[in-house]
Amino acid sequence: MHALCLKGEVKKAFNLHDKVLSHGSSKVTYSILIDGLCKTGETKIVVQLLGIIEGSSTVIMYNSILDSLF
Repeated sequence: MHALCLKGEVKKAFNLHDKVLSHGSSKVTYSILIDGLCKTGETKIVVQLLGIIEGSSTVIMYNSILDSLF
């Protein structure tokens, strides 16, 4: 997922995340996806994703969001 996000292929990373989610997901996979989405300006999707994973968010996730907003 990280490599896909770095290449700007965030939609493919998101699809991969959906597959991973069906097998269980971790904070690391969410952090990578959030970072990639933020870098492509998809802040609305990130906010929705944070609502889904409430309680599992980390400082790294919020730093990615703040970086993308400023």
